[in-house]
Amino acid sequence: ANLGPASADGAVVSDTPDAGLSSCSVVSCSASGGTPAATCPANPADLLAPGGVALPDFPAGGSVVLGVQCTVTATGS
Repeated sequence: ANLGPASADGAVVSDTPDAGLSSCSVVSCSASGGTPAATCPANPADLLAPGGVALPDFPAGGSVVLGVQCTVTATGS
């Protein structure tokens, strides 16, 4: 969420899955709030790329949630 007071258009976010996770993919993106409204990136899958993904419109009061699904390969207790 962008608590403001200014917009953060173009902010870059990334996620690097930890060891013990494989076959990760971005399965959802939802954006809400702000004026103009927050928007999801055109290619949300870039979240998992080394350079991350830029949020095109991320106004104060806006929120962007990216859902990631992975297979757990770690063992242990």
